[in-house]
Amino acid sequence: MMKTVTVGICTVAPMLFAAGAYAGGIEGIQWGASAVTVVQGTTGMALEGDSIEATASLDMEASCAAGDNGLFFVLLEAGAGAGCDGRLESLHGLNAAADDNGNARLGELWYQHSWMDGSVALRAGMVNPGSAGFDGNDVAGGEAEQFLSGAFVNSPVIAFPDNGFGIVATAAPVRMLEIGLALQDAEASWSGIGEAVFGMAELRLTPEIGGLAGNYRVYGWLNGADHQLIASPEEEPAGNSGFGISFDQHVTEAIALFCRYGFQDRSVSRFCSAWSAGAQW
Repeated sequence: MMKTVTVGICTVAPMLFAAGAYAGGIEGIQWGASAVTVVQGTTGMALEGDSIEATASLDMEASCAAGDNGLFFVLLEAGAGAGCDGRLESLHGLNAAADDNGNARLGELWYQHSWMDGSVALRAGMVNPGSAGFDGNDVAGGEAEQFLSGAFVNSPVIAFPDNGFGIVATAAPVRMLEIGLALQDAEASWSGIGEAVFGMAELRLTPEIGGLAGNYRVYGWLNGADHQLIASPEEEPAGNSGFGISFDQHVTEAIALFCRYGFQDRSVSRFCSAWSAGAQW
């Protein structure tokens, strides 16, 4: 039996952030749990007054090998508190770790099968393309250990549906190249599956420049669910679509840079493009 425990705490005024993780395994079954607590404060709010808000979230996951090439995976989620996002309006949110639902519920449940030493894989069930690596970024890709705002976890101009029934396929035909395709019910509904579809295709290059790792992703997506037209809400709703890039590159062993850019259909979106850039060390 093997187990690992990690804990981290940092303070950035006026915020306190704490995260912990546990992982273990026995007889072919791996499990883990992670908990995140955030305390944020607001000041200078003339109407509502200053306030301190707290959130807590818990993820519990387990996976089990099925033969030599299969894997079952399940994720349960729960949390408490909406944080400052419940008081302050923002385009992208201030706390992507907030989960104001204390009921333990299913987040993901899927089976994955791989072929050709893992270079080809197919996942089916209750999936999340974002956590499967689409629009991924090694520097800006997690609210628990990197950036707290959701704008730095995934591009805010991708119309990802909630987790629902779908498939994710990946293939690595040659070294340093991976192709991904995700298809999911756009309304995350378990009835009438396929009436509206979310689809995303991504090309990922993983070169080593000067012996330093990097990831360069280019993708396009479409969401067939009904979206109200911004300028003509009385007209027939339309779907949404877009494209984007997500790059991260180590420039030294300790320093990595990242950038993202995305665009979506301006006729059904409050904002049509977004970009971000930064560094980690």
